[in-house]
Amino acid sequence: MTAGMLDPFQRHLLAWLEDNAAPYRAAGARRGWRYPTQFDLLLDEGRWFAPPTHGDADPNAAQICYAASTRLARRRGLAYVEGYALAEVGESLQVMEHAWCSTTEGVAVDPAWGAGGGKAYLGIAITEAFRALVTRRARCAAAIHACEADRFRLLEHGLPPDAVLDLGIPAVSR
Repeated sequence: MTAGMLDPFQRHLLAWLEDNAAPYRAAGARRGWRYPTQFDLLLDEGRWFAPPTHGDADPNAAQICYAASTRLARRRGLAYVEGYALAEVGESLQVMEHAWCSTTEGVAVDPAWGAGGGKAYLGIAITEAFRALVTRRARCAAAIHACEADRFRLLEHGLPPDAVLDLGIPAVSR
């Protein structure tokens, strides 16, 4: 997907990721690590997911999107995705670390925000086996946005090839 094909929400999300990665890159990348920041991991490996077209938000899921998305993926046979999403909050746009599910067609199913909540979704669909391994090892609900020790493992080595599902539309190559 070229930059010209992105909608304004996707461009906003990409610019936010680049802006947040820049200070870390300027400070010097970690020698030998595949990605200097988790922003770079998502910019390189992330894929676009179409915003949800239906579904209600669960007000109880908003603060626990990782656990809610895990439950929904298991219950409905959907893929689990972690990344960043752009939402309208009042009169402003906010980018947030987020988890959601995806259909096989790359459409987000978001138990936390429902239809209309998220305007752009950039993430990585991961296998249940990989998600379970990382969350058990890191003792937190997130896999890509895992606690520091596991996040650093992903940045140093990247994602194992068998951890990623081929869903969504590849982001713009840098």
